[in-house]
Amino acid sequence: MTEMVGTFALSVGAAVGMEFWARWAHRALWHASLWHMHESHHRPREGPFELNDVFAIINAVPAVALLSFGFFHRGLLPGLCFGA
Repeated sequence: MTEMVGTFALSVGAAVGMEFWARWAHRALWHASLWHMHESHHRPREGPFELNDVFAIINAVPAVALLSFGFFHRGLLPGLCFGA
């Protein structure tokens, strides 16, 4: 039961943390210094991809690295990285 509560708390914490990161990054980065890349998201699409799609890759690299670290190691920190 304790493990289930811990997993639930980590899941909620991760979701809230990701939401704050996304809000901050969108306002402080994408609509500021990285506008030249993000602007493609606000124009009609001319092909299957847009320059803004690079942000998905940029965010995926550390996410996959943390998931991998958490999957292959034991302990609290790896559990946090993997999402318990």
